[in-house]
Amino acid sequence: MKDIEHTSQGVQAQANFNVAGGSKKEGLKVVLSGVDAGVSVVRAVQSGIILDGVVTEAQSGDIKSALGGAAIKLREVDIPSGLARRQKFLAKWSEAARRNAKKGLGFGMLLLPLSACGGDEDDSSSTGFVIDGYIADAFIFRDEDGNGIFDIGEASSRTGVDGSFALGGDETKPIVVDGSDGRARDLDNPSEPFTGVLMAPAGSTVVTPITTLVQQLVEGGDSVAAAEKQIQDGLGITEDVDLLNSDPIATDNVDVYKAGVQVAGLIAAVGGGAAGLAVTAAVAEAIAGGLTLDLTDIDQVTGIIDDAKEDNGPAFDGVDTVTAASVAASKAQVIDAANTIDDVSVAQAATLTVSVVEDVVSFGGTATGTITATLNADGSASFARSGVVGKDGASEDALDVKVVDIANKSIAGSIDLSVVVTQVLASAGDDEIVIDAPDAAKISVSGTSDSGADNIIIKIADKTAGTEDVRVLTLDTSLFAVSGDDKVTF
Repeated sequence: MKDIEHTSQGVQAQANFNVAGGSKKEGLKVVLSGVDAGVSVVRAVQSGIILDGVVTEAQSGDIKSALGGAAIKLREVDIPSGLARRQKFLAKWSEAARRNAKKGLGFGMLLLPLSACGGDEDDSSSTGFVIDGYIADAFIFRDEDGNGIFDIGEASSRTGVDGSFALGGDETKPIVVDGSDGRARDLDNPSEPFTGVLMAPAGSTVVTPITTLVQQLVEGGDSVAAAEKQIQDGLGITEDVDLLNSDPIATDNVDVYKAGVQVAGLIAAVGGGAAGLAVTAAVAEAIAGGLTLDLTDIDQVTGIIDDAKEDNGPAFDGVDTVTAASVAASKAQVIDAANTIDDVSVAQAATLTVSVVEDVVSFGGTATGTITATLNADGSASFARSGVVGKDGASEDALDVKVVDIANKSIAGSIDLSVVVTQVLASAGDDEIVIDAPDAAKISVSGTSDSGADNIIIKIADKTAGTEDVRVLTLDTSLFAVSGDDKVTF
């Protein structure tokens, strides 16, 4: 669509509205108060930027016909006739819609007739969606020179509040989404910034963690078709699914959505950015080598992160492999159990709160699965559950929690606890770790120890003092690399 020249009048929906996805051929439809308004629309684009809260009829005359419908109520809105004033009006409308949507408030949907747009949709812009869940306000650009970095002069844009994008430039070039500026938000989990880097081959209408794997193989020399086939095989996705153009949420393809979210969980576990991109390269390379990907397998995840680290060491400064693998695998396990798109979305939106009262650490929130406790070199501990970082509350401004002096705290709950000890055992001396989780059902200890005679003390509840108790606890040290003088005591 052009710069919306000649616009003089639009229509504002006055009922509860929804822009619903139809087939690719049908496009989008407007639903007002549950009633199909009979208007097929496309998203309005101004100067290459999608306008939030503004759509244009796909068929000339649809809005005029809808005005005569008794079942819906529309209000005509006067739009300035001058180009500059018109563009300013539409930009302000879009910004208000974006702001209200972020606050969970209602906003008016402006429906523009084709006659207001000065022609059909501009062929120089390609449109689509960025998806983990739908990712809003993400920076997206056309990688014209193939260096993976945004350069001045390359076409760029930002995704709308629904994760949609319109992008100009050479459509024979790949697409890159860079979340490093911290503004992008996954609509399934808007309290956390999306910091990953995603890619898609030229011609794609979705940009996802899975299209990123395809593009990694393309950059390695494979054709798009060959790369897509390898990723389909490695993820167990049938060949009839178009990975580059199929929106798994809109098409209710749970398996594809789950696979993408699991890869995104791995990207997030290593901190996104360059490390996240490197880990997708390692995943793609492993799949090309014949691996059937299973991100619920912590051993497989550990190997992938180690391979990525070997090739891109500086990008992983500060990334603990064992912690990242534990967090990614734990999230993948929860996602793997999902049966519907809504199940995945609920898991994505999960929360973990950590509180300390009278030296007892307790957990709340909606996240499920194994709790990962990373013991830090300063004697504190950080917690995560199914990829969700422990915070001091459930609000959007809640802060990450570090529990100080964890050796003198008790961890409450009949939980599965995975304790990562690498940082605390990094010295060459004789170190001691106390794990006081008296009611835990399972404790896994992972990481490596340096030289010295290290001692891990695990405290078990004595339910009735002076009376013999039977206490069942599963202890797993299979991922703990020890020296000859190390020991675990109860």
